[in-house]
Amino acid sequence: MRVTDLLTMAIRNLFKRKLRTFLTVLAVIFGATCIIVMISLGVAVNMNFEQQMADMGHRALRINIHRPWQQSPDHINTLDDDVVRRINEISYVHIATPLLNSSLNVVSGRYVANLQIVGIKPEAMEPLGMIPMEGHSFTDSDELQMVFGSQVPSRFMNPRNQQGNNWMMGMMGIETTVDLLSLPLRASYRHEFGQPPPPGGAPPGQGSAAIRPYIINGVGILDPGDGMDWQMMSSTFMPLEQVQRIEEDRQRWQDQQGGGPQMGGMWMDSQGNFGFIMDTNEGFDQIIVLVNSASDVRPAVAALEEMGINPDMMWYDAMIVTGQMETTENLQTMLLAIGVVSLVISAIGIMNTMVMSIYERTKEIGVMKVIGATVKDVRRLFLLEASMIGAMGGVLGLAVSALISFGLNSLEGFELFATTPAWMPAQTAGYISFIPLWLYVLGFVFSIAVGLISGFLPARRATRISALAAIRTD
Repeated sequence: MRVTDLLTMAIRNLFKRKLRTFLTVLAVIFGATCIIVMISLGVAVNMNFEQQMADMGHRALRINIHRPWQQSPDHINTLDDDVVRRINEISYVHIATPLLNSSLNVVSGRYVANLQIVGIKPEAMEPLGMIPMEGHSFTDSDELQMVFGSQVPSRFMNPRNQQGNNWMMGMMGIETTVDLLSLPLRASYRHEFGQPPPPGGAPPGQGSAAIRPYIINGVGILDPGDGMDWQMMSSTFMPLEQVQRIEEDRQRWQDQQGGGPQMGGMWMDSQGNFGFIMDTNEGFDQIIVLVNSASDVRPAVAALEEMGINPDMMWYDAMIVTGQMETTENLQTMLLAIGVVSLVISAIGIMNTMVMSIYERTKEIGVMKVIGATVKDVRRLFLLEASMIGAMGGVLGLAVSALISFGLNSLEGFELFATTPAWMPAQTAGYISFIPLWLYVLGFVFSIAVGLISGFLPARRATRISALAAIRTD
């Protein structure tokens, strides 16, 4: 038989039993819609996660390793140069830099601030996204240099003005000017609020009334954009070796003052002055690890744990996204399973329709065989009818899925999967449901495939019917 004859007969047979065909197609529509919508939700979530990771910039690629709070026989207890070297040898790692925290009282003209100083490897600044928006980064010079986070200038205050620091005064509309890049900066160990130490240091015999200051050059102010979190924007950076030298000077000075460790990390000299202890013998305070790509974060974390880093001492911004992504993937799997079940039910419906059709058309099958139809023609006819049911259900399922997707994306303030914690910066609104072209094609092909698979056994049964027995059937 010609293909056109088979097609005509298949269409006539389907429309002869309109209600049964409609109910079977409806089941396929439901199954195809469930599958496509479930997958579209997952596609949208992945797109939103990728956008979120892109918005995070370098932060998405950073792993922060903090100094252990207590000794552990199973983990590395000191973050030293050897640990940094071993981390840099991990294939997933682009660069790792140690951080050493300190603090200095810094004076610029009439303004003074007690700043958190962070020692960092100069070569790690640019890879970490720490690009100056004013001035420049560190240069190869023996002079002491500072690069400021974008929020640091607001922390300076004029001791003669009791209204607060520059940030508070700016909120009150009072114009303030602090020049951190042109004027030489004076820095000292001890912070005596509102009273910077005199340029000549402490007068003889007055102990720690004022510590001999350092003269430091401010060379740049960082751009608050890509990769900068609040801690970085509020910190002042110096080359690691320079901070180490300052801390060694501070330790010698503390020893000369006769002060000792007090109050869990504080020191107090003979005159009752307090300060923070920065013990360089205990290694670095932190190590920042920059991986090659977002997909390298998890394997890099696994490699660090295998190396001996305590997982409780690691923090990475991407863990918020990846953790929620794992939860969302589990939910998607459950929803996808519901869609698969609905398609299985659709397949059973198609099979039931075709089996019933065989019983009702036994005589017709016998006549077809008598007039010359081959077993192959009978099989093709039933498979064609089953695939047409699947195709009609698939096309209508695509249309319904597109409408549902449009409706979900049109709902204002509706988020099926919340991907951003309230305390994180708001992300650009994305899709709730997104159906790419490949999903339309996949949904249509899958619906036809379900029809063909469901019609295979009934078609095989039809080919085994004896022509003479079929003709005798009432």
